Amino acid sequence: MFYGRDNVLLYCDEFLGYFEALLNAGRIFDLIGTKHLSRDGLKKYKLIVLPGAACLSDEEVRCLREYIAGGGKILATYHTSLYDAFGGRREDFALRDVFGCSYAGHLPEKDYRLRTEYPALRRKELEYGFLKYASFDRDVAGYALPAPAVTVKNCDAEIRGSLLRSKPGLKTYCPGFVNSVTFSDREETLITTHPFGRGRATYIGAKLGALYAEAAPAFARKIMLEEIDRLIAGELDIEVRAPSSIEVTAFRQSANRIVIHLNNRQSAPDRFDLGYLLAPSLYEAQDMLPVYGIEVELSHAAGNIVKSYLAPEKIELEAKEKNGKLLFRIPEIKYHSMLVVETE
Repeated sequence: MFYGRDNVLLYCDEFLGYFEALLNAGRIFDLIGTKHLSRDGLKKYKLIVLPGAACLSDEEVRCLREYIAGGGKILATYHTSLYDAFGGRREDFALRDVFGCSYAGHLPEKDYRLRTEYPALRRKELEYGFLKYASFDRDVAGYALPAPAVTVKNCDAEIRGSLLRSKPGLKTYCPGFVNSVTFSDREETLITTHPFGRGRATYIGAKLGALYAEAAPAFARKIMLEEIDRLIAGELDIEVRAPSSIEVTAFRQSANRIVIHLNNRQSAPDRFDLGYLLAPSLYEAQDMLPVYGIEVELSHAAGNIVKSYLAPEKIELEAKEKNGKLLFRIPEIKYHSMLVVETE
């Protein structure tokens, strides 16, 4: 039986969650496909996110391994590399040496679409275990995990998160959930990070992306973004600090011009709920609330700045030096503006 068969969401639910989390966090990223999995195609990226990229050919695995060994970084989740290009199940992750761990098992044993149990999730009655996670701001944080997961074994990687499986019982109350559960004494590895060559790989066994796409719990988004930040700390050429309503895209218009689009999506309907509508314009927002105090940081790799301004307003902006980077403060975004930076 090949991976997923006709269950389309098994191919895309994890991807949709990471896409939305990165978009809402104002992160700038490209969507790439298998045609980019080559030495030349990957070399310009500091980080590759593989959200549930289950089906990878031997050649694609080789390209990813070379990319990481040469200094690249990846964040991979769930079934990544556990199946071949035709959907045939491998005995172990093809990237097990990169992850620093091997496949151990599933929770639950059979995969499913989160949507099938979504009503129970909405009622906060669904949990499979307790996720212990070493976050930035606390030594250890704990979360009830209502999502499928893959656990790993033979681990020589650093363990960042572990799972305590739930057992039937009425002894331990799990905050935020209706049911009381008891947990097994044995912790199972769920999140790891591992150096490989000159690069690094982080593996997340839980389907946090799929969970975020379905129910958007804050802890799922927090863990996804924290693990990305740990991998590329201090290496971003462009960083934007803004509320999640600000959608950010950026591109180099020419060798000497960078354009950063800032689009205020406040009051807009969810992008994933428009597919069945005959006339999405009926949901056009009538009132838009301006967003104030947005900050954009550029690394000096952008070049020597000769001019910077907001378009189409034609408001000149001055960059200030902060922590070795150039900081722009944008006073207001009502609908859409572009930060244009011209260099020499």
